Amino acid sequence: MGRNLLKISIVVLSLLIASASAAEEVIQNGGFESGELFPWEEVGDHDAWTVTDSYAFEGAYSGLVRGAYQLAQSFEPRPGSNVEVFSITVMTALPAWITVEVDYNDERDPTRANLFVPAALQWQTLDLLEYIDPDRDVYRVALSGHQNGDSPDDMRTWYDAVTIQNNRPDDDPEDPPYEPEEIEFIEASTKRLNVRFNLKRPRTRLAITLLAEEVPEGIETGPVDIRVQLTQGGLTTEFDATAELVEVPHKKDHIIQFMDADSAEQ
Repeated sequence: MGRNLLKISIVVLSLLIASASAAEEVIQNGGFESGELFPWEEVGDHDAWTVTDSYAFEGAYSGLVRGAYQLAQSFEPRPGSNVEVFSITVMTALPAWITVEVDYNDERDPTRANLFVPAALQWQTLDLLEYIDPDRDVYRVALSGHQNGDSPDDMRTWYDAVTIQNNRPDDDPEDPPYEPEEIEFIEASTKRLNVRFNLKRPRTRLAITLLAEEVPEGIETGPVDIRVQLTQGGLTTEFDATAELVEVPHKKDHIIQFMDADSAEQ
């Protein structure tokens, strides 16, 4: 069996690529789980911020500041209209007001969320999506502590689980998220399909469905192991993945169910 049988099906065999259109996490080290502040940067030369394992909402660490000092992180600008999630988890030593600032890559003022934390030494998860201006491009967020109280310990503020999730449609609105690609070559054994194809545009994650009008004898429909030789941007990589093999007799526009595939290692 093998090559000859599959070549009969190659005309009606297609491979669809799903772009990474799921929510993208913009903030790096938002839970300070690296054990250090980077890539966060303190605003000003105060050395007021540190990473601590004394308290944590998630994981083992949180970011700690004593006083109303800022810690900021910059990133590639994202349209505010694409941001789906913006939240923080915060705790203060005393009931206090804190400020979270959102900066944009224009000449206008940032937006500031002045937030009251009502309970001492209790984690509060705050949804801040309303403070993102949908008509501007976000490029920076800054956290600050408070200065309520008489001692540095009174002025402690902990941050954890800082997240900005961006739905990044890197295709034009008219361009479907699942784009068919031409297969150059395919062969099979009873255990594995080998596929080689070119991507028209780079992708960071693959979801693969194989459509065949007639599945050759010895190859079962459903989840199949495949070996992919992928070329994108002139770079060719090979990796193992899992695909869904679907038999669609005389109906190429059949509704497609996608399975996650392993990302290519470049």
